[in-house]
Amino acid sequence: MTKRDLFILIIKLFALYALITSVFGILPILTSTIQLELNTFDVVYLFAYIAFFCFLFYLLTIKSDKIVTLLKLDKGFDSDFIQLGNLEKTQIIQLGLIIIGGLIFISNLPELMVGIFNLFKSNVQTDFDDTLGSITPHDNTYLAIDFIRALMGYLILTNHEYLAKKLL
Repeated sequence: MTKRDLFILIIKLFALYALITSVFGILPILTSTIQLELNTFDVVYLFAYIAFFCFLFYLLTIKSDKIVTLLKLDKGFDSDFIQLGNLEKTQIIQLGLIIIGGLIFISNLPELMVGIFNLFKSNVQTDFDDTLGSITPHDNTYLAIDFIRALMGYLILTNHEYLAKKLL
């Protein structure tokens, strides 16, 4: 495998991770904006944010070869090839997808468990005088978002072979 190919794979994996984290970063903002009050600036900002990250994902996945050329990432090495043993491109992508999926799943699991505990607590609790322990519908939105994040991490972990073929 050449160093150029390795940098292209790294850029594509970064693009996938950036897309997933940005989508789930905008979901709480979007739900909060919809629940509160929509003004024109917020709507324009959200669409600009979404358009920017879609463009960035397109640029990093489709034009990754040109990015390597532009930044001269493959220049200045003693040899053109990198020895990774018997690893092929798909195996490197699969390893990256396992790491990305694992990070997403593990980082959202505690938030999901706390949200489930609070939901269970609010359903079982009979004394609603304590405002510190009560749960609002807004918190249920975050619970749903945390569940979707953890599910996405799990799906990336379990479907890493299919996704690796699609990314190449």
